[in-house]
Formats: sequence, structure tokens, C-alpha cells
Amino acid sequence: MAAQIAIAVPGAERLPPAALLGPPPEAEPPQALWLAPDVRLCGKLLFDQQIWCWGCDVENPHGNLLLRYGFKRRRPPKGRDGCSQYSLALERGEIRLWGWGVLCRLGGRGIFLRRYRFFPQLRPPARLRAMVFLPNQVAPLCDPVSEPEQKAARARLAELCWWIAGYERWIARNCGSDYRKTALDKWHKPLGAYAHEMAQTWQVIAARCQPPTPGRRAGALLSMQRRTFG
Repeated sequence: MAAQIAIAVPGAERLPPAALLGPPPEAEPPQALWLAPDVRLCGKLLFDQQIWCWGCDVENPHGNLLLRYGFKRRRPPKGRDGCSQYSLALERGEIRLWGWGVLCRLGGRGIFLRRYRFFPQLRPPARLRAMVFLPNQVAPLCDPVSEPEQKAARARLAELCWWIAGYERWIARNCGSDYRKTALDKWHKPLGAYAHEMAQTWQVIAARCQPPTPGRRAGALLSMQRRTFG
């Protein structure tokens, strides 16, 4: 059996269960159970926190850090509802960020991760409009039900978590170790990770989401990935 890597939620022992879980936009489907409970809980808290941090990066007084990183911004047309879209071209796909979620497409099929949930939905390689400002414009989406679908969703989710970990390391290198802490001092919701542990926690979640590989323990995978990002 693969070694399990524990994920600690800062301050969890001081919070009632209702405060930890928060009000999700909809109940998690039964299919979400293929992710371990601690991964789903920590992922939900940390993902909410991460999107808020991206908002802080956008409003940075020295310039929009997402644009500096390489994202392109698209704003909703005047008078229309929606949230600005930030898109980043990757070698095999793209990442799109909004205040309500993230879409990660690599090699065709992608996943959509909705804020306040940590359960990836699959998106087929169908064409996606260039400008998306509302959640319903990401469709079509489907829950991963079969074993191959769940394996694909886990692999994409792990890749997304590793990308976020790399982004947080970029923030630390370019903005200093106190930048995230200053932002999180204004965060009044349960923490998914302390500021100095955000990249590391995303790495741990990535290792836990990675589909099992014969002959490789989860602990060994995490050790290898730590060296990669070191």
C-alpha cells in the first residue's frame, strides 16, 4: 500500500467543523470520494485562499503580478456581468484563471476546478471560446466516473497543483518572503496553509493526487518532486 502523507490544516483544531467546511455552492458528488478526505478539505481551503491571493497579486500597487508572470487579461464587455479572465499559454495547453475557478488544459482534455470545491470536472478537447467570463461558459463539463476518467482527472489535478506551487515559489523569489504573509494578514477565513508553506502544501497535495504508479510509493514521489522544485 502506498505511504500516506498527512496534510495538516493550520488552526484546524481550534475551529468547529462547520467553519472548516464552509458553505459550498453545491454538495460534493459521491464521485469525489476517490480523493482522500484530508486532501479534499485542505484543497478546498487552500484553493479558496489561493484565488484570493491571486486577487491580491492583481491589485499589487507596483503592478499586476499575473500580467508580469505572463498572463493575458480579458475583461467582460462594459455593461455585462462576469469576471476578468487571465490566460497563460503553456507548451501543451493553457491555464485560465477567474475569481470563481481555474481551467487547466494540457494535451487536449482539461479539468475545471470550481472555487469552494476541490473536485475536478473533466472538459473534453472541444473548442473553448476565447473569452469566458461566467462559469456556465466553461461547458461542457462532466464528473469523472469511470476509473480511466478518475485517473485522468487525478493526473491533471496533480499537474495543476504543481504549477501553482511553482507560481508561489516565483512570488517568493520576486516579491520577498513577507509579501504573501502581508496579504494573508487580511484573510479572515480558515487557512489552507501558512504563507511560507503554501508552495510546499501544494506540492504535498499534488503528490497525494497523483495516480498510483506501480513500484513507486507516494513518499518517494514527493521526495523526487521536492528536488525538482528545490
